Amino acid sequence: NYNECSNHKYYVYERGYNGSFSPAGTKTSWDSENKVWILELDNIKTIDIPVEKAWAGRSSDIDAMKFEVKVVLLCEDNNGDINPYMYDASTRAELTLNAANDWKGTFTNILGGNCRGFGIAEESTDGTTLYQDGDMFTNSTAAGDFKLKVHYTGDAANGFTVTNEEIIDIIKRKVT
Repeated sequence: NYNECSNHKYYVYERGYNGSFSPAGTKTSWDSENKVWILELDNIKTIDIPVEKAWAGRSSDIDAMKFEVKVVLLCEDNNGDINPYMYDASTRAELTLNAANDWKGTFTNILGGNCRGFGIAEESTDGTTLYQDGDMFTNSTAAGDFKLKVHYTGDAANGFTVTNEEIIDIIKRKVT
């Protein structure tokens, strides 16, 4: 039988009367009762993906509009579907960026086999929305309400930056 697990292939063979077979580059053995075939994968390659948060707007407002954010790692699968990257069946890859970690973090030990590409998304403060590039939203802080537009730059190899740009409404008045 053949299955694929992330970027690591594993094979299951029936043990013949004269011994067992194993794919090259693996270590295999049977348990002490000769009932369970154990496959050890060596040299599993993972990547780390750094992320940082940036703010753009009027210099007088930059510190006032900062708020803790959650950033989710996205995986584009081989069908072109984009979903949060999952470390396992119940744990998605996410980072919390704030002043305490200098607005930086790293997704660690990421296996890329089922992902043909990676991206990131900032999550709304209420946890209901993953913002796409160009989305606008309003965030309330102690200093007031800020209208923001989210931008993403970078890639998995060099790291990502998520930027919240302050949008300033300009009111036009007719001069008489």
